[in-house]
This record gives sequence, structure tokens and C-alpha cells, in this order.
Amino acid sequence: MKVITIGYSLPNTKVDNHNVLNAPSYTDYEALFVNPLSITAIVSELLAGDKEFSAQDGRPIINGSTTASAVAAADQIRRRSDETHRVLDQGGIVTVMANPNATQSGLINFEGCDRYSWLPAPQGIHWGGTFLKAAEGKTIRIVDEYHPFASIIRKYRSQMYYRAVFDEEVVKSIKGASVLAVGGSSLPIAVEIPVLAGKIIFLPMIEPITGTVRGELATAVVEALDAVQEGASGEKPPSWTSALALPGLEQLEAEMEEMNLAVQTAIENQAAVSDQVDELAKHRRLLWSSGPAFQEAVCESLLLLGFESKSDHETFA
Repeated sequence: MKVITIGYSLPNTKVDNHNVLNAPSYTDYEALFVNPLSITAIVSELLAGDKEFSAQDGRPIINGSTTASAVAAADQIRRRSDETHRVLDQGGIVTVMANPNATQSGLINFEGCDRYSWLPAPQGIHWGGTFLKAAEGKTIRIVDEYHPFASIIRKYRSQMYYRAVFDEEVVKSIKGASVLAVGGSSLPIAVEIPVLAGKIIFLPMIEPITGTVRGELATAVVEALDAVQEGASGEKPPSWTSALALPGLEQLEAEMEEMNLAVQTAIENQAAVSDQVDELAKHRRLLWSSGPAFQEAVCESLLLLGFESKSDHETFA
């Protein structure tokens, strides 16, 4: 399998590493691995003049119109939509590190440039809005242990974090879609969604990794993509296998269940303590605020001490 990465380097003989501006046609590849943050970041660098970019034929990429001697950045980015559509239509795989959508203004002839303008979506779905929402966290729990990317999430979980969550009801409504992993709030953060004849796999963000570990990650990604292409995704054992006892397995499963419960309890306790911290911390306004804000702070402090409020609108003389 030939793989191209956009905005995230994976050193491997089967992988070509590029950015959205200098990459060859995606149609030369069977799989894409994309960091959508890099798309708006690269456009920003081009607009700022911090770096120079060249197309595959050597022509400079400019923020203008395409000529015989230069290529418009807008044209480079716009064509990625058609190329990705073709890859998916041929049964290809697009792996994306999920991020909330965002636009990058200032690109001539493409003011609507955003992080997902290149990615086809199922009918009625938009990569943003209420379906793909901003979030922040590092708690990652694997849901589909049999998906080829589950082993990558498990092995590199400490280097992963999520910046977006999916609406679980919308995911359920998409025929053939499945959840790979959820965040601490149990909302989907890694999903597989069929589009055209191919698949789009959203993963949490992976921190930049250096040294030999980066090569190991690249190999793991290629192997996972091969497994997805071969149809291993979602493959589950026959139901009768669960009745076969394995020494020690039942105890480990019970311990795992207890740990999951402990994690959920800790999350709930953290939210409760956080509310208490916020409630008490606001009394620091007594030290610096003035006017109505100071009046409100005094009232709240007196209530905390046990006084009663006769009116919400009384003023101090």
C-alpha cells in the first residue's frame, strides 16, 4: 500500500511525506494520513511570507492566480477535494487526526479555505458545527478492541490527546459508521465512517514523536492501513468464544471494569470539586473589584457567613 502524509511526518519506505501545497496528486496513493491543522497553518505561513513553497513541477506557489511560471495556492488546495474524492471512490482510506474546523482568510480566490474543504462527507454531514465540536482532553478509552488502529491507540495513548468530539447520535445515524474510542466524557473521539467506496478514520491527535519511536509509529500505521484495506476492521470473534474460560481472564476483566468505574467516579468527583473551587475563588473579587461587582462580591460573602438577603437589588450607602 502506498501512503501519503500531509502535515505529519511518518518515516517509512511506503510513505511519502508532504504538505498540502507541495504534495503530488493524492490519486497516486491508496491511503492518506492527514493532520488538518497543517492546512490552515501552511496557508498562514504562505500569506505571512515566512516560507517559500514549490509545486511538483518546480513552479513557485503564490497567493495569486496561476500563470505559466507560478501556481496559485488556491488552485493547489481546491484540487485536493477532487483527488480525495477519487481516492475514496476507488476504495481508498483517509486517516485524519480530528480537530475542530476553522477557516483561514486571505487566500485569493478561496476565502472559504478551511481544514476540511478537501474532505468529502456523507450526505447531510458537515465536518464541523454540532457534529464535530471542539474539545480538549487526554483520557482515551478504546471501544472497538478489534479495529486495526486500536493497537496504535493503546500503544501510543500517552502521546495522544483529543481536540474534537463527535455527536454520538449522528455517528449512529450514519450507515456503517463505528466508534473506535471515546474520551473521558464517553463522547466519540475516534470513529470510522464509510464515504463513497472507501473509509475515513478519525483518530485523536498524536504529539510529534522523534527518534526510533517515530519509525515504529510509521510502521504501525502502515500495518493498520493494510489491515483495514484487507477488511479486518470490525472483525469480531464468534459469540460462542466468550463462553470459553481462559485462566486469569475473568479476574482481569473484573479489574478492568473496576478501573473504568473508578475513572468515571474520579471524573465526576473532579467536576464537583472544580465547581467548589470556582465558587470559593470568586470571593477574591473582594480584594480588587469595585462598583456593582464589589457589591455583588460582598453580598455573596455575607451569605456565605450565614446572613440572609432581604433584596437582590439593595445598594450600599
